[in-house]
Amino acid sequence: MKIIDTLKIGNYEKSVFENGLVVISEQVQNTASYSAGICVNIGARDDSISGIAHFMEHAVFRHTKKRNSKQIANEFETLGAYSNAFTTKEQTCFYVRAIKNHFAKTFELLCDIVLNAIFIEDEIEREKLIILEEIKSYEDDPEEYIFDLADIATFSNHNLANPITGWQDTVKQIDYKELENFYKTFYRAENIVVCVVGDVNHKNVVKLVNKYFSEKELNCTLPIKLRTKPTINYVNKTIKKTIQQAHIVLGKQTQGLQSTEYYPLAVLNTLFGDGMSSRLYQNLREKHGLAYSIYSSINSYTDCGSWYIYAATDAKKYKRTIDLIYKEMQKLMLKMPTKKELNRAKEQLKTATIIEQESLSSRMQNLLKNEIVFGKYEQTVDIIQKIDQVTLDDIHTLSNKYFCENNWAIASIIPDNFF
Repeated sequence: MKIIDTLKIGNYEKSVFENGLVVISEQVQNTASYSAGICVNIGARDDSISGIAHFMEHAVFRHTKKRNSKQIANEFETLGAYSNAFTTKEQTCFYVRAIKNHFAKTFELLCDIVLNAIFIEDEIEREKLIILEEIKSYEDDPEEYIFDLADIATFSNHNLANPITGWQDTVKQIDYKELENFYKTFYRAENIVVCVVGDVNHKNVVKLVNKYFSEKELNCTLPIKLRTKPTINYVNKTIKKTIQQAHIVLGKQTQGLQSTEYYPLAVLNTLFGDGMSSRLYQNLREKHGLAYSIYSSINSYTDCGSWYIYAATDAKKYKRTIDLIYKEMQKLMLKMPTKKELNRAKEQLKTATIIEQESLSSRMQNLLKNEIVFGKYEQTVDIIQKIDQVTLDDIHTLSNKYFCENNWAIASIIPDNFF
């Protein structure tokens, strides 16, 4: 395959092939292991049948042209390697972690899974049973399931409202022919980014990629992924289960990864509900004793996102918990936080960013995200600078934008004996 574009910044290198495949790497010297990922730019929000992208994540491990699932597992683990995959709302990533001495062999195994999958009817039906059990396990865990309900309440009829796994009834509709068509349509070179992080030379990565990807389609036109931005139509979603606590999530749509709000909102979220020094933790847990678990978090996608506030409390304290969450919002709207509080939140974010870079797997995933979303390499120093640039005025502006009472979606799982 012909390389049509290259880029090198320090230990980071990028090569773009004529068939659209992008290969990026970061050489981290004096490390004994490496982490590699093959990311396909297709996720749950692109599903034609809810759950098909996630089903594909499972299905490719069942059988390739030369290996079955047992052989795949045995060969990885004989080399001491760990391989897995995950699906998000926007991407599907297959990865391996291994010692660098086994790079060539383990990378070949990873490529075989992604590039040479075949779909055998009886094996796909068995995998379907496994996925249905996975869905049941999430539905049995209220702290997991509440966020699926929060997506429904926050994104309403948009594809982002669907869980990544799909629903039991939609997964049952997916057969091996549906998967085969999905695979041929989206698992193409121009829809894939390969990333390797560790003490591995970029030329060696490119050489192996050339070997395994050379037969992938050249100059094929991908179907247009209709990623429409969700409209705002917040609803309340409540279900009852045989549990002791009420689980609550307040949800609101936010701007996405490409927005200038991204870092200021991350700082505001940290200050408001992420960590033991946050306002939610200190006031609702430490002061009022309403919840053991209470926090806020942000999920960011390319063009939008969600801000969720979670609490688990005695069902009798359900209303009071929500009222006090709104009260904390009002406090931030009416009065700016102190400079000391702002700096503490920024320091938390900066430290988390730096620590994350010490993990080869985290670095690999961040490189993939930056390439797919922004098409560029973002250094840690640039991220730190953006966090440092957040001001008290930014926090005040975003507080007034987002902390409007009665303008949040609410998802709840309550005990079935609570009226």
